[in-house]
Amino acid sequence: MKHHPRTLGVSNYTVGKLIQHAVNMMTGFSTVPLQVASIVGFVFTLFGIVFFLLGIALFGIGLLGEYLGRISQQVRQRPRYLIQAVLEQGTAEAALPQAERALADFQATLGPEHPRTLLAELTVVEALTELGRLDGLEARAGRILAGLEAHDPLGGLGVERAAAALAVLHRQERATRAAARKTAAACPSSSS
Repeated sequence: MKHHPRTLGVSNYTVGKLIQHAVNMMTGFSTVPLQVASIVGFVFTLFGIVFFLLGIALFGIGLLGEYLGRISQQVRQRPRYLIQAVLEQGTAEAALPQAERALADFQATLGPEHPRTLLAELTVVEALTELGRLDGLEARAGRILAGLEAHDPLGGLGVERAAAALAVLHRQERATRAAARKTAAACPSSSS
């Protein structure tokens, strides 16, 4: 059917009335649009419930993660700060008494197997190594390394320092033995 433009007057239908008329036309002869709206609403409700429950679960996991992270930080007993550079460095001979006092304080307050005590003892071992006093240091450095590895199996700064100190002691011990052999070979024995 062909519609012609209105010749007289203005339509009394506003935009709201036209929309209401269109809705009445869609729903006046069938319930399918209403059923589709009900199904879509139900699906969105299910998604909302699922997302709400997932949000609660993720919040709980995040809360547990915070607790585990803080426990992990306490267990590691890492220092609050690390020294990036030493601008003034005295001699090992001047630092040794202070390191030995710190070691004695840590042993008295924290115990001999505490990681901070082991690190203080490692500082003493490093100073003694630098001074060339090697007697018994290799076993001591090995014990420190084993103690630090027991406290930090992932290998923190202390484990690396202890392993490096032990390597230096091994090299110095080999060099001392080689020098002793050269000296013994160079000097003829007086037992002839």
